[in-house]
Amino acid sequence: MDLAITEKPFPFFHPKSRRFHLVLLIMLMMFCAIWMRSNLAMTMTCMVNTTALAIQASNSSSSVKNLHNLTNIQQVPSSCHAQIEDGEQRTVINDYGGSIIWDAKAQSLIFSGNFYGSLLTILPAGYFADRTSPSNMMQIAMLIFITCTVAFPYLAMYSSYQIVVFSRVIMGLGEGIMAPAMNAMITNWLPNHEKATSAAIFTSGNQLSGIVGLPIAAAFCASQWKWPAVFYCASFLGIVWLIIWRLTVTNTPRKSSLITVKEKAYLEKVVVMNRPQMKNFKTPWRHIFTSVPFLSCVLCSFSGMMVMIIIQLYIPTFFKEVLFLKVVDNGFYSAAPYIVQFFAKLLWSLLMDKLKEKRLLSQTASCKLSQGLSTAIIVVFLVLLGYVPDCKNPYIAVLLVCVMGSGFGIGINGFYASILSLAPAYTGILSSIQMVIGFTGMIVTPQLVSYFRVYGTLEEWRIIFFIIAGSMLVSGIIFVIFAEAEIQSWAKFDNISEKSQHNLLNGAESLNDKAGKEQTVILIKK
Repeated sequence: MDLAITEKPFPFFHPKSRRFHLVLLIMLMMFCAIWMRSNLAMTMTCMVNTTALAIQASNSSSSVKNLHNLTNIQQVPSSCHAQIEDGEQRTVINDYGGSIIWDAKAQSLIFSGNFYGSLLTILPAGYFADRTSPSNMMQIAMLIFITCTVAFPYLAMYSSYQIVVFSRVIMGLGEGIMAPAMNAMITNWLPNHEKATSAAIFTSGNQLSGIVGLPIAAAFCASQWKWPAVFYCASFLGIVWLIIWRLTVTNTPRKSSLITVKEKAYLEKVVVMNRPQMKNFKTPWRHIFTSVPFLSCVLCSFSGMMVMIIIQLYIPTFFKEVLFLKVVDNGFYSAAPYIVQFFAKLLWSLLMDKLKEKRLLSQTASCKLSQGLSTAIIVVFLVLLGYVPDCKNPYIAVLLVCVMGSGFGIGINGFYASILSLAPAYTGILSSIQMVIGFTGMIVTPQLVSYFRVYGTLEEWRIIFFIIAGSMLVSGIIFVIFAEAEIQSWAKFDNISEKSQHNLLNGAESLNDKAGKEQTVILIKK
Protein backbone atom coordinates (compact mmCIF):
# COMPACT_ATOMS: atom_id res chain seq x y z
CA MET A 1 0.00 0.00 0.00
CA ASP A 2 1.34 3.41 -0.98
CA LEU A 3 0.67 6.37 1.26
CA ALA A 4 1.38 9.86 -0.02
CA ILE A 5 2.54 12.37 2.57
CA THR A 6 3.21 15.99 1.70
CA GLU A 7 5.72 17.68 4.01
CA LYS A 8 6.22 21.40 4.53
CA PRO A 9 9.56 22.86 5.64
CA PHE A 10 10.06 22.29 9.36
CA PRO A 11 11.30 25.57 10.90
CA PHE A 12 14.73 25.73 12.52
CA PHE A 13 13.52 28.03 15.31
CA HIS A 14 10.83 25.83 16.81
CA PRO A 15 10.40 24.38 20.33
CA LYS A 16 10.37 20.85 18.88
CA SER A 17 13.15 21.40 16.34
CA ARG A 18 15.68 18.69 17.12
CA ARG A 19 18.38 20.28 15.00
CA PHE A 20 17.93 23.52 16.96
CA HIS A 21 18.34 21.54 20.20
CA LEU A 22 21.50 20.00 18.74
CA VAL A 23 22.96 23.40 17.88
CA LEU A 24 22.23 24.62 21.42
CA LEU A 25 23.99 21.58 22.90
CA ILE A 26 27.02 22.18 20.68
CA MET A 27 27.00 25.80 21.84
CA LEU A 28 27.01 24.60 25.46
CA MET A 29 29.89 22.25 24.68
CA MET A 30 31.87 25.15 23.27
CA PHE A 31 31.03 27.17 26.38
CA CYS A 32 32.26 24.43 28.73
CA ALA A 33 35.34 23.48 26.70
CA ILE A 34 36.49 27.01 25.96
CA TRP A 35 35.90 28.10 29.55
CA MET A 36 38.00 25.17 30.74
CA ARG A 37 40.73 26.25 28.35
CA SER A 38 40.53 30.04 28.64
CA ASN A 39 39.73 30.55 32.32
CA LEU A 40 43.51 30.66 32.59
CA ALA A 41 43.27 34.16 31.08
CA MET A 42 41.85 35.51 34.33
CA THR A 43 43.25 32.99 36.81
CA MET A 44 46.79 33.56 35.53
CA THR A 45 46.56 37.19 36.69
CA CYS A 46 45.76 36.09 40.26
CA MET A 47 47.90 32.92 40.34
CA VAL A 48 51.19 34.58 39.48
CA ASN A 49 53.21 36.77 41.87
CA THR A 50 53.62 39.87 39.70
CA THR A 51 55.86 41.64 42.22
CA ALA A 52 58.38 38.80 42.29
CA LEU A 53 58.41 38.62 38.50
CA ALA A 54 59.04 42.38 38.19
CA ILE A 55 61.99 42.13 40.57
CA GLN A 56 63.26 39.11 38.66
CA ALA A 57 63.00 40.99 35.35
CA SER A 58 64.75 44.09 36.71
CA ASN A 59 67.64 42.00 38.02
CA SER A 60 67.99 39.99 34.83
CA SER A 61 71.26 40.42 33.00
CA SER A 62 69.67 39.70 29.64
CA SER A 63 68.90 42.68 27.42
CA VAL A 64 65.90 43.11 25.19
CA LYS A 65 66.29 45.22 22.10
CA ASN A 66 64.01 48.15 21.26
CA LEU A 67 62.19 48.00 24.60
CA HIS A 68 62.11 50.58 27.39
CA ASN A 69 64.29 50.07 30.44
CA LEU A 70 62.56 50.09 33.82
CA THR A 71 64.01 53.50 34.68
CA ASN A 72 62.29 54.99 31.63
CA ILE A 73 58.82 53.84 32.57
CA GLN A 74 56.79 56.83 33.71
CA GLN A 75 54.96 56.85 36.99
CA VAL A 76 51.24 56.29 36.82
CA PRO A 77 48.88 58.90 38.27
CA SER A 78 47.61 58.10 41.75
CA SER A 79 44.09 57.90 40.36
CA CYS A 80 45.05 54.60 38.75
CA HIS A 81 45.04 51.41 40.79
CA ALA A 82 48.79 50.75 40.96
CA GLN A 83 51.33 50.19 43.70
CA ILE A 84 53.72 53.14 43.48
CA GLU A 85 56.16 54.55 46.00
CA ASP A 86 56.18 58.34 46.16
CA GLY A 87 59.05 60.09 44.47
CA GLU A 88 60.48 56.98 42.84
CA GLN A 89 60.82 56.06 39.21
CA ARG A 90 60.35 52.33 39.33
CA THR A 91 58.40 49.47 37.83
CA VAL A 92 54.66 50.01 38.14
CA ILE A 93 53.14 46.90 39.72
CA ASN A 94 49.54 45.74 39.84
CA ASP A 95 49.65 42.53 41.89
CA TYR A 96 46.55 40.43 42.60
CA GLY A 97 48.26 38.51 45.39
CA GLY A 98 49.36 35.38 43.54
CA SER A 99 52.02 33.02 44.88
CA ILE A 100 53.23 31.11 41.81
CA ILE A 101 56.47 32.19 40.11
CA TRP A 102 55.98 31.65 36.37
CA ASP A 103 57.95 34.05 34.18
CA ALA A 104 56.77 35.26 30.77
CA LYS A 105 58.32 32.27 28.99
CA ALA A 106 56.61 29.77 31.29
CA GLN A 107 53.27 31.56 30.94
CA SER A 108 53.64 31.57 27.16
CA LEU A 109 54.27 27.81 27.09
CA ILE A 110 51.32 27.12 29.38
CA PHE A 111 49.00 29.28 27.27
CA SER A 112 50.11 27.64 24.03
CA GLY A 113 50.31 24.06 25.37
CA ASN A 114 46.73 23.35 24.29
CA PHE A 115 47.47 24.26 20.73
CA TYR A 116 50.52 21.99 20.46
CA GLY A 117 48.31 19.11 21.56
CA SER A 118 45.62 20.06 19.08
CA LEU A 119 48.09 19.87 16.20
CA LEU A 120 48.67 16.19 17.01
CA THR A 121 45.02 15.15 16.72
CA ILE A 122 43.33 17.65 14.42
CA LEU A 123 44.13 15.90 11.11
CA PRO A 124 43.42 12.33 12.28
CA ALA A 125 40.23 13.62 13.92
CA GLY A 126 39.09 15.14 10.63
CA TYR A 127 39.70 11.84 8.85
CA PHE A 128 37.72 9.84 11.41
CA ALA A 129 34.94 12.43 11.75
CA ASP A 130 34.01 11.71 8.13
CA ARG A 131 34.06 7.93 8.66
CA THR A 132 33.07 7.15 12.25
CA SER A 133 30.83 8.60 14.97
CA PRO A 134 31.38 12.35 15.46
CA SER A 135 29.07 12.19 18.49
CA ASN A 136 31.35 9.71 20.27
CA MET A 137 34.38 11.79 19.32
CA MET A 138 32.85 14.84 21.00
CA GLN A 139 32.28 12.83 24.17
CA ILE A 140 35.91 11.68 24.20
CA ALA A 141 37.03 15.28 23.74
CA MET A 142 34.95 16.46 26.70
CA LEU A 143 36.29 13.67 28.93
CA ILE A 144 39.84 14.84 28.18
CA PHE A 145 38.92 18.45 28.96
CA ILE A 146 37.30 17.52 32.28
CA THR A 147 40.19 15.33 33.44
CA CYS A 148 42.87 17.91 32.68
CA THR A 149 40.86 20.77 34.20
CA VAL A 150 40.27 18.93 37.49
CA ALA A 151 43.99 18.11 37.75
CA PHE A 152 45.25 21.62 36.90
CA PRO A 153 45.12 23.29 40.38
CA TYR A 154 47.07 20.47 42.02
CA LEU A 155 49.68 20.41 39.25
CA ALA A 156 50.07 24.20 39.31
CA MET A 157 50.65 24.34 43.06
CA TYR A 158 52.72 21.22 43.63
CA SER A 159 54.64 20.46 40.42
CA SER A 160 56.91 22.21 37.95
CA TYR A 161 55.60 24.38 35.15
CA GLN A 162 56.82 21.76 32.66
CA ILE A 163 54.30 19.27 34.08
CA VAL A 164 51.61 21.93 33.81
CA VAL A 165 52.52 22.50 30.16
CA PHE A 166 52.27 18.75 29.55
CA SER A 167 48.76 18.67 31.05
CA ARG A 168 47.73 21.50 28.75
CA VAL A 169 49.12 19.59 25.77
CA ILE A 170 46.93 16.62 26.76
CA MET A 171 43.94 18.96 26.96
CA GLY A 172 44.80 20.12 23.46
CA LEU A 173 44.41 16.56 22.20
CA GLY A 174 40.74 16.85 23.13
CA GLU A 175 40.38 20.22 21.46
CA GLY A 176 41.82 18.82 18.25
CA ILE A 177 39.18 16.10 18.29
CA MET A 178 36.32 18.47 19.10
CA ALA A 179 36.39 20.86 16.13
CA PRO A 180 36.14 18.37 13.20
CA ALA A 181 33.58 16.24 15.04
CA MET A 182 31.45 19.30 15.75
CA ASN A 183 31.53 20.40 12.12
CA ALA A 184 30.67 16.88 10.96
CA MET A 185 27.61 16.89 13.24
CA ILE A 186 26.47 20.19 11.75
CA THR A 187 26.90 18.80 8.23
CA ASN A 188 24.83 15.72 9.13
CA TRP A 189 21.96 17.69 10.63
CA LEU A 190 21.73 21.11 8.95
CA PRO A 191 20.82 22.14 5.38
CA ASN A 192 23.13 24.64 3.73
CA HIS A 193 20.85 27.65 4.08
CA GLU A 194 20.78 27.24 7.88
CA LYS A 195 24.51 26.76 8.40
CA ALA A 196 25.42 30.43 8.77
CA THR A 197 22.79 30.98 11.45
CA SER A 198 23.64 27.72 13.21
CA ALA A 199 27.35 28.59 13.13
CA ALA A 200 26.57 31.96 14.71
CA ILE A 201 24.59 30.22 17.45
CA PHE A 202 26.91 27.37 18.38
CA THR A 203 30.07 29.47 18.20
CA SER A 204 28.36 31.81 20.68
CA GLY A 205 29.60 29.34 23.26
CA ASN A 206 32.89 31.17 22.80
CA GLN A 207 31.30 34.47 23.78
CA LEU A 208 29.34 32.93 26.66
CA SER A 209 32.57 31.58 28.12
CA GLY A 210 33.76 35.17 28.36
CA ILE A 211 30.46 36.79 29.37
CA VAL A 212 29.83 34.28 32.16
CA GLY A 213 33.25 32.77 32.78
CA LEU A 214 35.42 35.85 33.27
CA PRO A 215 33.30 37.54 35.97
CA ILE A 216 32.91 34.19 37.77
CA ALA A 217 36.66 33.60 37.60
CA ALA A 218 37.37 37.10 38.91
CA ALA A 219 34.86 36.64 41.74
CA PHE A 220 36.44 33.33 42.76
CA CYS A 221 39.91 34.92 42.63
CA ALA A 222 38.77 37.60 45.09
CA SER A 223 36.94 35.11 47.33
CA GLN A 224 38.13 32.75 50.06
CA TRP A 225 38.08 29.83 47.60
CA LYS A 226 40.58 31.56 45.31
CA TRP A 227 41.40 30.56 41.75
CA PRO A 228 41.27 26.71 42.07
CA ALA A 229 37.47 26.93 42.45
CA VAL A 230 37.25 28.22 38.86
CA PHE A 231 38.62 24.96 37.49
CA TYR A 232 36.40 22.76 39.65
CA CYS A 233 33.27 24.72 38.68
CA ALA A 234 34.08 24.44 34.96
CA SER A 235 34.70 20.69 35.30
CA PHE A 236 31.33 20.16 36.99
CA LEU A 237 29.50 21.90 34.14
CA GLY A 238 31.41 19.74 31.66
CA ILE A 239 30.21 16.58 33.41
CA VAL A 240 26.58 17.76 33.28
CA TRP A 241 26.89 18.47 29.55
CA LEU A 242 28.46 15.07 28.91
CA ILE A 243 25.55 13.22 30.55
CA ILE A 244 22.91 15.18 28.61
CA TRP A 245 24.71 14.69 25.28
CA ARG A 246 25.17 10.97 25.85
CA LEU A 247 21.47 10.45 26.56
CA THR A 248 19.93 12.62 23.82
CA VAL A 249 22.15 12.96 20.72
CA THR A 250 22.66 10.74 17.67
CA ASN A 251 24.93 11.14 14.65
CA THR A 252 22.11 11.68 12.14
CA PRO A 253 18.41 12.63 12.20
CA ARG A 254 17.50 9.17 10.91
CA LYS A 255 18.79 7.51 14.10
CA SER A 256 17.17 9.94 16.53
CA SER A 257 14.22 8.76 18.62
CA LEU A 258 13.47 12.29 19.85
CA ILE A 259 12.93 13.96 16.48
CA THR A 260 9.41 14.53 15.14
CA VAL A 261 8.24 12.67 12.04
CA LYS A 262 7.77 15.93 10.16
CA GLU A 263 11.26 17.22 10.88
CA LYS A 264 12.86 13.89 10.01
CA ALA A 265 11.06 13.79 6.67
CA TYR A 266 12.07 17.38 5.95
CA LEU A 267 15.74 16.81 6.77
CA GLU A 268 15.87 13.65 4.67
CA LYS A 269 14.84 15.78 1.70
CA VAL A 270 17.02 18.86 2.18
CA VAL A 271 20.14 17.55 3.94
CA VAL A 272 22.01 15.80 1.18
CA MET A 273 24.22 13.14 2.70
CA ASN A 274 27.25 13.84 0.59
CA ARG A 275 29.37 11.04 1.99
CA PRO A 276 29.82 8.18 -0.46
CA GLN A 277 28.43 4.79 0.44
CA MET A 278 31.72 3.07 -0.35
CA LYS A 279 33.90 2.05 2.56
CA ASN A 280 37.00 3.04 0.68
CA PHE A 281 37.14 6.28 -1.25
CA LYS A 282 39.93 8.60 -2.20
CA THR A 283 40.27 11.99 -0.60
CA PRO A 284 41.03 14.61 -3.28
CA TRP A 285 44.12 15.95 -1.52
CA ARG A 286 45.51 17.66 -4.61
CA HIS A 287 42.26 19.53 -5.24
CA ILE A 288 41.98 20.50 -1.59
CA PHE A 289 45.48 21.95 -1.34
CA THR A 290 45.21 23.75 -4.69
CA SER A 291 41.74 25.17 -4.04
CA VAL A 292 42.21 28.94 -3.87
CA PRO A 293 38.87 29.53 -2.08
CA PHE A 294 39.86 27.00 0.57
CA LEU A 295 43.36 28.45 0.98
CA SER A 296 41.88 31.92 1.44
CA CYS A 297 39.79 30.50 4.30
CA VAL A 298 42.91 28.95 5.79
CA LEU A 299 44.74 32.29 5.82
CA CYS A 300 41.80 33.96 7.53
CA SER A 301 41.80 31.17 10.09
CA PHE A 302 45.44 31.90 10.95
CA SER A 303 44.96 35.63 11.49
CA GLY A 304 41.52 35.22 13.04
CA MET A 305 42.85 32.83 15.66
CA MET A 306 45.57 35.33 16.55
CA VAL A 307 42.90 37.93 17.23
CA MET A 308 40.84 35.41 19.18
CA ILE A 309 43.79 34.54 21.44
CA ILE A 310 44.42 38.22 22.16
CA ILE A 311 40.78 38.72 23.15
CA GLN A 312 40.40 35.39 24.92
CA LEU A 313 43.70 35.02 26.77
CA TYR A 314 45.46 38.37 26.94
CA ILE A 315 42.87 41.12 27.37
CA PRO A 316 42.67 40.54 31.16
CA THR A 317 46.47 40.81 31.33
CA PHE A 318 46.41 43.94 29.15
CA PHE A 319 43.78 45.53 31.39
CA LYS A 320 45.79 44.61 34.47
CA GLU A 321 49.12 45.97 33.19
CA VAL A 322 47.99 49.01 31.20
CA LEU A 323 44.76 50.08 32.93
CA PHE A 324 45.76 48.86 36.43
CA LEU A 325 42.28 47.50 37.14
CA LYS A 326 41.33 45.69 40.32
CA VAL A 327 40.65 41.99 39.90
CA VAL A 328 36.83 42.08 40.05
CA ASP A 329 36.67 45.14 37.78
CA ASN A 330 39.01 43.36 35.38
CA GLY A 331 36.64 40.39 35.20
CA PHE A 332 33.63 42.52 34.26
CA TYR A 333 35.55 44.77 31.86
CA SER A 334 37.07 41.73 30.12
CA ALA A 335 33.60 40.22 29.70
CA ALA A 336 32.17 43.32 27.98
CA PRO A 337 33.68 42.58 24.52
CA TYR A 338 32.06 39.13 24.54
CA ILE A 339 28.62 40.64 25.11
CA VAL A 340 29.02 42.94 22.11
CA GLN A 341 30.49 40.09 20.06
CA PHE A 342 27.55 37.83 20.92
CA PHE A 343 24.85 40.24 19.75
CA ALA A 344 26.82 41.48 16.74
CA LYS A 345 27.28 37.93 15.50
CA LEU A 346 23.65 36.89 15.92
CA LEU A 347 22.16 40.07 14.45
CA TRP A 348 24.56 40.07 11.52
CA SER A 349 23.85 36.38 10.81
CA LEU A 350 20.11 36.99 10.76
CA LEU A 351 20.62 39.97 8.43
CA MET A 352 22.76 37.92 6.05
CA ASP A 353 20.24 35.07 6.00
CA LYS A 354 17.41 37.50 5.27
CA LEU A 355 19.34 39.11 2.40
CA LYS A 356 20.15 35.69 0.94
CA GLU A 357 16.54 34.58 1.29
CA LYS A 358 15.43 37.63 -0.70
CA ARG A 359 18.18 36.94 -3.26
CA LEU A 360 19.82 40.29 -2.59
CA LEU A 361 23.07 38.50 -1.76
CA SER A 362 24.53 35.21 -2.88
CA GLN A 363 26.17 32.84 -0.41
CA THR A 364 29.61 33.89 -1.68
CA ALA A 365 28.82 37.62 -1.54
CA SER A 366 27.57 37.22 2.01
CA CYS A 367 30.81 35.57 3.12
CA LYS A 368 32.98 38.17 1.38
CA LEU A 369 31.01 41.09 2.82
CA SER A 370 31.17 39.61 6.32
CA GLN A 371 34.88 38.89 6.22
CA GLY A 372 35.73 42.23 4.61
CA LEU A 373 33.81 44.23 7.21
CA SER A 374 35.26 42.10 10.01
CA THR A 375 38.79 42.74 8.77
CA ALA A 376 38.29 46.51 8.51
CA ILE A 377 36.88 46.79 12.04
CA ILE A 378 39.54 44.62 13.68
CA VAL A 379 42.48 46.29 11.93
CA VAL A 380 41.37 49.85 12.72
CA PHE A 381 40.56 49.22 16.36
CA LEU A 382 43.64 47.08 17.02
CA VAL A 383 45.78 49.99 15.86
CA LEU A 384 43.81 52.42 18.05
CA LEU A 385 44.18 50.06 21.01
CA GLY A 386 47.93 50.49 20.74
CA TYR A 387 47.72 54.26 21.24
CA VAL A 388 44.54 55.39 22.99
CA PRO A 389 44.23 53.47 26.33
CA ASP A 390 44.66 55.53 29.49
CA CYS A 391 44.35 54.11 33.00
CA LYS A 392 42.56 57.28 34.14
CA ASN A 393 39.79 56.57 31.59
CA PRO A 394 39.63 52.77 31.26
CA TYR A 395 36.24 52.92 29.54
CA ILE A 396 37.90 54.12 26.34
CA ALA A 397 40.02 50.98 26.08
CA VAL A 398 37.03 48.79 26.92
CA LEU A 399 35.02 50.48 24.15
CA LEU A 400 37.80 49.85 21.63
CA VAL A 401 38.02 46.18 22.56
CA CYS A 402 34.21 45.88 22.39
CA VAL A 403 34.07 47.25 18.85
CA MET A 404 36.95 44.96 17.88
CA GLY A 405 34.98 42.06 19.37
CA SER A 406 31.98 42.93 17.22
CA GLY A 407 34.22 42.66 14.17
CA PHE A 408 35.33 39.20 15.21
CA GLY A 409 31.68 38.18 15.65
CA ILE A 410 30.76 39.39 12.17
CA GLY A 411 33.66 37.38 10.74
CA ILE A 412 32.01 34.08 11.73
CA ASN A 413 29.77 34.57 8.69
CA GLY A 414 32.88 34.95 6.56
CA PHE A 415 35.58 32.32 6.34
CA TYR A 416 33.90 29.93 8.80
CA ALA A 417 30.62 29.79 6.87
CA SER A 418 32.61 29.36 3.65
CA ILE A 419 34.46 26.33 5.04
CA LEU A 420 31.16 24.60 5.83
CA SER A 421 29.90 25.08 2.26
CA LEU A 422 32.89 24.26 0.03
CA ALA A 423 32.87 20.44 0.32
CA PRO A 424 30.22 18.93 2.63
CA ALA A 425 31.52 15.41 1.99
CA TYR A 426 34.91 16.40 3.35
CA THR A 427 33.85 18.80 6.09
CA GLY A 428 35.90 16.94 8.69
CA ILE A 429 39.07 16.97 6.60
CA LEU A 430 38.74 20.60 5.49
CA SER A 431 37.98 21.82 8.98
CA SER A 432 40.96 19.83 10.28
CA ILE A 433 43.36 21.45 7.83
CA GLN A 434 41.88 24.87 8.56
CA MET A 435 42.23 24.29 12.29
CA VAL A 436 45.86 23.14 11.93
CA ILE A 437 46.68 26.54 10.49
CA GLY A 438 44.42 28.20 13.05
CA PHE A 439 46.18 26.42 15.92
CA THR A 440 49.48 27.53 14.43
CA GLY A 441 48.25 31.11 14.79
CA MET A 442 47.28 30.30 18.37
CA ILE A 443 50.79 28.99 19.05
CA VAL A 444 52.50 31.96 17.40
CA THR A 445 50.53 34.55 19.39
CA PRO A 446 51.78 33.62 22.90
CA GLN A 447 55.33 33.46 21.55
CA LEU A 448 54.85 36.90 20.00
CA VAL A 449 53.50 38.29 23.27
CA SER A 450 56.27 36.78 25.40
CA TYR A 451 58.96 38.16 23.05
CA PHE A 452 57.79 41.79 23.03
CA ARG A 453 56.09 42.02 26.43
CA VAL A 454 58.64 42.32 29.22
CA TYR A 455 57.26 44.96 31.60
CA GLY A 456 53.71 45.21 30.24
CA THR A 457 53.91 48.76 28.92
CA LEU A 458 51.55 50.13 26.30
CA GLU A 459 54.50 50.52 23.92
CA GLU A 460 55.20 46.78 24.13
CA TRP A 461 51.56 45.87 23.52
CA ARG A 462 51.43 48.31 20.59
CA ILE A 463 54.02 46.31 18.65
CA ILE A 464 52.03 43.12 19.22
CA PHE A 465 48.78 44.72 18.05
CA PHE A 466 50.42 46.12 14.91
CA ILE A 467 51.78 42.73 13.85
CA ILE A 468 48.41 41.02 14.31
CA ALA A 469 46.58 43.84 12.51
CA GLY A 470 48.94 43.46 9.55
CA SER A 471 48.30 39.72 9.37
CA MET A 472 44.55 40.31 9.53
CA LEU A 473 44.66 42.91 6.76
CA VAL A 474 46.56 40.67 4.32
CA SER A 475 44.33 37.64 4.86
CA GLY A 476 41.16 39.72 4.63
CA ILE A 477 42.14 41.22 1.27
CA ILE A 478 42.97 37.79 -0.16
CA PHE A 479 39.64 36.38 1.05
CA VAL A 480 37.59 39.19 -0.47
CA ILE A 481 39.28 38.61 -3.84
CA PHE A 482 39.35 34.80 -4.05
CA ALA A 483 36.78 33.31 -1.65
CA GLU A 484 33.72 31.26 -2.61
CA ALA A 485 30.91 29.67 -0.62
CA GLU A 486 29.54 27.14 -3.10
CA ILE A 487 30.23 23.42 -3.31
CA GLN A 488 33.32 22.79 -5.42
CA SER A 489 33.23 20.53 -8.47
CA TRP A 490 35.85 18.17 -7.00
CA ALA A 491 33.64 17.60 -3.93
CA LYS A 492 30.92 15.76 -5.89
CA PHE A 493 30.52 12.00 -6.30
CA ASP A 494 29.46 10.00 -9.30
CA ASN A 495 27.47 7.59 -7.17
CA ILE A 496 24.91 10.07 -5.87
CA SER A 497 21.71 10.89 -7.67
CA GLU A 498 21.28 13.64 -10.23
CA LYS A 499 18.91 15.40 -7.87
CA SER A 500 21.52 15.41 -5.14
CA GLN A 501 24.11 16.71 -7.58
CA HIS A 502 21.75 19.53 -8.44
CA ASN A 503 21.29 20.37 -4.78
CA LEU A 504 25.01 20.34 -4.19
CA LEU A 505 25.80 22.63 -7.09
CA ASN A 506 23.13 25.13 -6.20
CA GLY A 507 24.03 25.12 -2.51
CA ALA A 508 22.21 27.58 -0.35
CA GLU A 509 20.23 29.16 -3.19
CA SER A 510 18.44 25.96 -4.22
CA LEU A 511 17.66 25.14 -0.62
CA ASN A 512 16.36 28.64 0.01
CA ASP A 513 13.94 28.16 -2.88
CA LYS A 514 12.69 24.98 -1.29
CA ALA A 515 12.19 26.68 2.06
CA GLY A 516 9.24 28.61 0.67
CA LYS A 517 7.57 25.71 -1.13
CA GLU A 518 5.96 22.45 -0.19
CA GLN A 519 8.32 19.51 -0.39
CA THR A 520 8.07 16.71 -2.90
CA VAL A 521 5.68 13.88 -2.07
CA ILE A 522 7.30 11.05 -0.11
CA LEU A 523 6.05 7.56 -0.87
CA ILE A 524 6.03 5.13 2.03
CA LYS A 525 5.47 1.51 1.13
CA LYS A 526 4.00 -1.00 3.51
